[in-house]
Amino acid sequence: MIEKLSFHQAWQLEKLCTENLNYSVHFLSDLLENFDKIENHSARRSLCKIIALTLKNKSKLSNEISEIIDNCNKEKLIETCFIHLLNEKTQVSLLMWLVEILLYYSQEEEWIKQELIFFAQDLQINSSPAKLQIIKRIKKALRK
Repeated sequence: MIEKLSFHQAWQLEKLCTENLNYSVHFLSDLLENFDKIENHSARRSLCKIIALTLKNKSKLSNEISEIIDNCNKEKLIETCFIHLLNEKTQVSLLMWLVEILLYYSQEEEWIKQELIFFAQDLQINSSPAKLQIIKRIKKALRK
């Protein structure tokens, strides 16, 4: 049912999980499984933010959440992120969270680092200030 959430419902989940990411335990599995089916852009941005923050803070969260993340279909999630990342119509607000998810998985997969470098180079052409910030974030994260 996660793919049928309206913007307002997704936004409320985002606010709830921003306060305490452990609340995501109740829907994270469904979210990771059905992230590719979310069609509402605004809802996708809020739910993508939840995924990115959960991945980024995985070590600080409950063991149950860690197990959900470890058992998810990461290839499907990575593929969905790249599909949206390469879509020219994807808004910057979503790009930032997609990059955060991919940066998390780039620690495990070298090819993701390479693709993010190419993406950053491509994004530099005629970039807005917001896109330049994404480029800086990618370069900074990959230097570590």
